[in-house]
Amino acid sequence: MNPSTELRDRASLLARSNARSALAIARSVPDPWFRAQALAAVARWIDDFSVGIIAAESLAAAAECADDYQRAAVSAWPIRALAERGCLREANEALATARQRALLAEPAGSRAEALMSLLEGGWSLGATNRRQLVSDLLALQAASGHWRAARALVDALGMLGVVDHRAAEEFAAQVQDDTCRTKALAAIAAGDRRPRSFF
Repeated sequence: MNPSTELRDRASLLARSNARSALAIARSVPDPWFRAQALAAVARWIDDFSVGIIAAESLAAAAECADDYQRAAVSAWPIRALAERGCLREANEALATARQRALLAEPAGSRAEALMSLLEGGWSLGATNRRQLVSDLLALQAASGHWRAARALVDALGMLGVVDHRAAEEFAAQVQDDTCRTKALAAIAAGDRRPRSFF
């Protein structure tokens, strides 16, 4: 196993029961992607006073990643940690920064994956954020025609349909590709898609 993934997994498992010990492990993770994830897990479970500090460390690790895709996508973990701990101002600020990075990611398939990760990580941050990210995915699918962009858009609209059925259908009506639109409408109708769990 990759040492970074092993250390991340150890820190993440320990964080719920002993966040301080998990923090030492998380800080030792060599790869910034996995260090960001481990630190986010610690931020999710550490004492209230330290949440913002450790989440900031996680975001700093994300910023060390190799490209815009990685920097944006892995930011979903500390964003989710901040949201789950009620640090909504910090979570929204981090989401805005990460979205700008996601929009720079290349190729289009990676941009779609980054936006989808942020949609799931920032899901609880309100309808405005959800609609903005879905709108980004809609524009990306239209401009690129990439299969990963189409898949991400279908998944995003399926999730949106659970909490805002009308908005999801309005977005789906704007999808120009017939196959993608049909899949999106089916996902909305199914009503069974939920954002992933991070911790």
